[in-house]
Amino acid sequence: MRRLALSLAALFLLRADMYPDAGNAVKPQAQHNLGQMKSIVPQNYGAVGDGVADDTAAVQAWIDALKTGLYYGQCDGIFRLTASINAFPTKSYTIQGSGAFITGQPGGCQFLVDYNDWTSAAIDITNPSSPTNTNRGFPAWWKDFSIVYNPALTAPPIGFKARYNSGLQMHNATIMQYTVNWGTCLSISSAWNTRLRDVRNVGCGGNISARVMPAGLTFTMASGTSTLTSSAPFFDAADVGTDMVLLSTGSPRELFRISAYTNPTTVTVNRNSSFNHTGTQGAMGAITGSMTSGSPTLTLSHPNMTSNDIGRTVYVLGAGTTTGTAVGALKSTITAVSGSTVTLANNAGTTAPAGSPVIISPAMEVYSENTGAAITNDIRIDGLHSEFFGGTGLVITDGVNVRATTWKLHGMNNTTTIGQSNKETQFQAVLVNTDTQLGQGEIEGTAITTDGSIMIQGVTTGGNAIGTLGGGGLTGQSRVALAKNLANTGVSVGHINGAGQIANGWIPSMVKTDTTGIGFVALGPITTQLSTVQLPKLIGTLPTSTVALLPACSTSTEGRMYAVSDANSAVFNAAVAAGGANKVIAYCDGAGWKVH
Repeated sequence: MRRLALSLAALFLLRADMYPDAGNAVKPQAQHNLGQMKSIVPQNYGAVGDGVADDTAAVQAWIDALKTGLYYGQCDGIFRLTASINAFPTKSYTIQGSGAFITGQPGGCQFLVDYNDWTSAAIDITNPSSPTNTNRGFPAWWKDFSIVYNPALTAPPIGFKARYNSGLQMHNATIMQYTVNWGTCLSISSAWNTRLRDVRNVGCGGNISARVMPAGLTFTMASGTSTLTSSAPFFDAADVGTDMVLLSTGSPRELFRISAYTNPTTVTVNRNSSFNHTGTQGAMGAITGSMTSGSPTLTLSHPNMTSNDIGRTVYVLGAGTTTGTAVGALKSTITAVSGSTVTLANNAGTTAPAGSPVIISPAMEVYSENTGAAITNDIRIDGLHSEFFGGTGLVITDGVNVRATTWKLHGMNNTTTIGQSNKETQFQAVLVNTDTQLGQGEIEGTAITTDGSIMIQGVTTGGNAIGTLGGGGLTGQSRVALAKNLANTGVSVGHINGAGQIANGWIPSMVKTDTTGIGFVALGPITTQLSTVQLPKLIGTLPTSTVALLPACSTSTEGRMYAVSDANSAVFNAAVAAGGANKVIAYCDGAGWKVH
């Protein structure tokens, strides 16, 4: 550890003589005046700032002095932390760092996290005695700083957490983890009036793959077939329902979901391949799970968690509370692990069937601890960049007025690490029961899920909007997935640019819905790379039905669509009636079902 910290200190060119009296300083000393306010630095309280000495107590004393509202904080150096710093603002304060760390550039204000604790936060803006809705403290400004980690950590704490706070401003900040196991870098919980500007998360986000590929294992599948074989025994029955990506030299990445198990070297996937894959590498998606309503037990598809995962945050999609057809996510903490059985701190609100997505320690989370006045409200993000994350880059649940004007989510890129890590990307972003607008954004990297790189679920009121959505995709993957949402809610997606890698007849679905669907979907123009197809489908999956089982059509259900297979006519706008073998779209115009 000492050698590592010394290397960091040398890398960032920090000088020991910058604060010659730091070792003897026990009282605030004026560095310069801003009006009537004196500035203080951690070195005034005994910090060394060389990345070697334990500066935890000194940094806490410096923060405590700033909480009096009498001083202006400045920061330059690498301050090693071995425990959480409580930074809850009992009075307003400002911290002005000397710059946020950017790879290859020296200097800056850096907090070096050097302790293991999934449940902790290195910088914690939470009232330590009474984290309630009525005691949110005062505004705090954090500018031009970084949080970095000892790469040897196996259970890294959250980098920066704001909980039950109002008025946080974070400007030009970098949180860089890159530890042995990755976790959450930034957490916003039940906060109000928060603004994040130019915030970067790097090397964050947890993921537990269904399988980590053994060295040398390859896969073969012929174009136009759905049989996938491995070069050595590998598969088992638990892999049914698991997503998998293949990469052949010279061909785009292609995504599948295993639908049937034959033997340890052979499985069937959900669709025919668009390419020939011979001796290609592969990577599996994340574990999935199931829960029973009222129980804290999470049953995993693969027994890949260990006791080291105790204390991690977990989101189980579809196991939260239910409002009509809308089902939210259960957010909880892992308390015990035994094989494929995991015990959580909270009971499931709804039974989640096998195959439900399980998100571990997302790179960034914005959530509400309960509803009502404690809900997360008025969060503005101007410039979010989550780079090279594992698992899920951004989770937003149960928020109101969450707005991100510009953002980029760049997950692990499996073109270079395919089959070699346990940090593959699961989702780019997940929005659950939230009123969120994501403006101009870009997604990059390989999200190994056939559900869709961005998941929107559990919407109960209003809707969500995504502006320009750029970035590459996978053959076999939707850009946006809608699941378990309440009828008559909606989502708007603007210009989808670079919508996917398409060849040999694969037509990507820009928006995919499950049978619960959503009231309406509004899409802007779509720009993509096409080869043998000319027009992508806008709606990838419609609920299926026979004519006899169609629900009643009325003004309250106008706009609903179903795929039926027994219509007696295929004439456009004719009344839908049974008695034939025509496969048509049945559209409710408010008065009756019509052929579309």
